[in-house]
Amino acid sequence: MLLVKLLIFVVAIPWLPAQEVNLQCANDVIRTIEEALLQRSPWALRMIDATTKFPDGIYYGNWDLFGHWGECLSVSSNDEMIKGQFCRVTLVGLTNLTSSNEIHRLPLADPRVAVSESAVALKASICVPASCRPFDVSILVSGLFLFLTPGLPVVARVKEEECFTLETASPPLETWSIVFLATSGFIFIVLLVATIADIFGRGNKLMKSLSAVTTTRQLLNAKTGSLGCINGLKVLSMLWVVLGHKYQSMALFGNANPLQVIPYLRQTIFAIISNAYLSVDSFFFIGGFLLARSFFAAARRQSFDVLKFYLYRYLRLTVPLAVMVAFYLTVLNHLGNGPYWYTLIGQRMISTCQQNWWQVLAYVNNYIGIDKQCVEQSWYTSVDMQLALLSPLLLLPLLYSPRAGLQLAFLLLALSCILPGVITYLNNYPWGVDILSDYFSPLAYVRDIGLPTHTRATPYLVGVILAFFMQEHTAKSLGISKKIALLGWTFSTGACLSVIFTVVISFREDYVPDPIAAGFYAGLHKLGWSLGLAWIVFACANGLGGPVNAILSWRHFQPLSALTYSAYLTHLVVITALAGSRKVPNYASNYDTVHAFFGDLPFIFAASCILYYLVEAPVMVLLRYLFKKEGAARAKAGKSV
Repeated sequence: MLLVKLLIFVVAIPWLPAQEVNLQCANDVIRTIEEALLQRSPWALRMIDATTKFPDGIYYGNWDLFGHWGECLSVSSNDEMIKGQFCRVTLVGLTNLTSSNEIHRLPLADPRVAVSESAVALKASICVPASCRPFDVSILVSGLFLFLTPGLPVVARVKEEECFTLETASPPLETWSIVFLATSGFIFIVLLVATIADIFGRGNKLMKSLSAVTTTRQLLNAKTGSLGCINGLKVLSMLWVVLGHKYQSMALFGNANPLQVIPYLRQTIFAIISNAYLSVDSFFFIGGFLLARSFFAAARRQSFDVLKFYLYRYLRLTVPLAVMVAFYLTVLNHLGNGPYWYTLIGQRMISTCQQNWWQVLAYVNNYIGIDKQCVEQSWYTSVDMQLALLSPLLLLPLLYSPRAGLQLAFLLLALSCILPGVITYLNNYPWGVDILSDYFSPLAYVRDIGLPTHTRATPYLVGVILAFFMQEHTAKSLGISKKIALLGWTFSTGACLSVIFTVVISFREDYVPDPIAAGFYAGLHKLGWSLGLAWIVFACANGLGGPVNAILSWRHFQPLSALTYSAYLTHLVVITALAGSRKVPNYASNYDTVHAFFGDLPFIFAASCILYYLVEAPVMVLLRYLFKKEGAARAKAGKSV
C-alpha cells in the first residue's frame, strides 16, 4: 500500500500546491524515486538509504535524526546529472508524540537560549538532488506528509545554511582565512628563528625571550614560593569547567535519549556538574587575590601608575582573546562538517561573532547581547576585566587608609551578597540554573544573576580581602594551633560541600519553589565557597596544608596552571567542534561522557599550547619589554632632572 502511495505521490509532484517548486528539482526527485523503486539503481537507492527512516525511541526523546551524511554527499547518478544534497529538516507538528510537560523539561543546549517550537520539534535529515532549493525541499517534505498522513498536519522547515553538497560541505578558504593562516605562519617562523638562535647562542635579549626554549623553561621552572597551592586550584578549576561543558555537549547535542537525561539531573552526584559554574567563582577568587597581592607588593617599591595598570591588563587579556575572535570568524568553519555543524558552529559560534565581536573586545558582553555571545565563555573575561578596572577604587584605600579600606571592602562584600539574593527573591528564581523547572526563564535568570558583575563580585572581593589580610598576618602571628587549624579545615570542607550539594534540595520532584530559601542560597553560596577557598590558600601558605598542600602544590601543576587562560579560551571550541562533526547520534551516559572528557583533554592541551606559545607568551614578553623600557626611561629622566 505504501509503495502505491509513493508512486502516486511521484506522479503528483508537479501538481503540488506550491507552483514555485523548481521544475528541475521536481524532475530529479521523480527520476530518483522511479529509478530506486522500478530499476533498483544503486545511486538512487543510496540517496533514499541516506535519508532518515522512522526511528525507534520516539517516546524516549529520539527526535534528532541524522540520516547518513557521507553516503548522501557521495551520491552521483550514472550520467552525473544528479548529485546528492544533504538537508536538515525541522518537522513541526509532531510534538504531541510525548507530553508537553516532558517537552518543556528537555535540557537546553544553553540556558541563554529560550525554549522555542523548533527546539522541541523533530529534526530529520533528507537526501535530495542538488538541484533542489531549501524551499523546494520544505514543500516536497510537507507535501509527502500531507499525502501519506493526511490526519497529521506537519510543516517542514529547511534553512539554506543546513543544506550541503559535496562542494559546500568543505568550502575553499576565503581571503581572510588565508590572511589569518599566513599571519599565524609568520609568527611561527619568527618564533622558530628566535628558538634556533637561542639554541645556538645567537640573537639579542628580546629574541632569547621569544624563544620556545625560554618559554618552556619558564613554564617548568617558575617559582611560586608558599603559594604553590594556587596552581592546583587553577588546574582543578579548569578541569571542572571542561567537565561541565563536556556534559552539556554529550547530553544535549544530537542525543538519542534526552528524556532519559532528566532522571540523571535529579541524582545527588549530578550537583557536581550542575554547580560547575563554581569553578569560575574559583577563578574570580584567585584573580582578586593575585591582583591585590601583586598590587600591595609593587606599591612598596614604587608609586602606582593607574594608566600603566589599565593598559597592561587590557593588552594582556585582549590580544589572545582577539586572536580567538579572528579564529572564529575565519578558520573555524573549515575544521569540520556534519549534520550539526551549522547549528553548533555556524549559528552558535561564527554568526554570533559576525554580529557581536566588538562586545567581546569591549568587555561588555556580560550585559549586552547575552543571548548571542561571541566566544560565549568570554563573559568571564568581561566580568574579570570590569572588576580589575574598578579594583583601584578599593586597593588604594586599603593601601593608604587600611581601616577605611576594610570598611569599604566589607560594605561591597555585603552588597555583592544582598543583590543576587534580593533579585532571586523578587523574580521567584530557583536556586540555580534549574533546567528541570518550567516556572521561570533560564535566559532571564542568566541575564539577572549569572552574568552581571554586580552579582558575581563576591569571590573577587574575598580574594582581595584575603590578600590584604595575609600581608599583615601569618598563622604564627595569630597563634593558630593545630587544633584551630583542624577546625578551619572542617569549616572549609563543610562550607564547600554544603554549597555544592545543598542545591539538590530543589531538584526533588515534590519540591515546592520557595523564594526565601532560593534567595538565601543565591546570596550566600558564593560567600561560603569563597571562604572555603580562602582558608585553603591561607592554610597552605602558612604550613598548615598537610596533604592538601602537597597535592595542590604538585610541581607538574605549575606549567598547566600557566596554560589555564589559553585553555579557557580554546576548550569550548574543541568540545563543540567535535560535537558538530558527529555523524551519528550520541547516547548519553555518565560513563561515555567521562570517557569522552578524558579523550578531549589532549586536544585541549594541544590547542592551549598553540595559543600560549604563539600568542600569549610573546605578548607577555613584549609587554614586559615595553614597560621596562618605559620605566628605565622615566628613571633616567628623573636622574637628569
